[in-house]
Amino acid sequence: MKQHDIITRELCRLQAEPDVLGVMLIGSFAGGYATEHSDVDLYVLCGRTAFEVSWIDGILVEYTIATPETARKAIAEAPMEAYRWQGAKILHDPQGLLAGLAEEARQAYEAYTPPERLKWRIAHWLLSFELKLDAALDTGDLLKAGYLASTNAWMLLEAV
Repeated sequence: MKQHDIITRELCRLQAEPDVLGVMLIGSFAGGYATEHSDVDLYVLCGRTAFEVSWIDGILVEYTIATPETARKAIAEAPMEAYRWQGAKILHDPQGLLAGLAEEARQAYEAYTPPERLKWRIAHWLLSFELKLDAALDTGDLLKAGYLASTNAWMLLEAV
């Protein structure tokens, strides 16, 4: 896949930048489920914070750019951020900063429990979702049932 060449070239380019402290592959390529149509997601640790997008050889490349401090804060405060680090592949980490942050993310992910208010909301949502899905299936409206399932997938995953 041409994405492998893009990853290699972008890694070389980023390693040559003096303020880049580390580079990590996230998303479908890190997780091993990429296809020939997948985008490339890179996490770049440096002295600034941004989200940048570019097209390289017809492939979307997304760069999540963070300082060590903003990465640490996001891991501590956002459960989805800690989750996203679980399948990440460190490509460049000369000072071991990404490895340390990955360990913090692992610990945050393993220690995460949703607040009681969120648990109540999820339980209510699951009941509501079940009733709506049953109603759609009872009428034979598979399009509506599929729409309900796809638009509620995140809450469903969080509930599980």
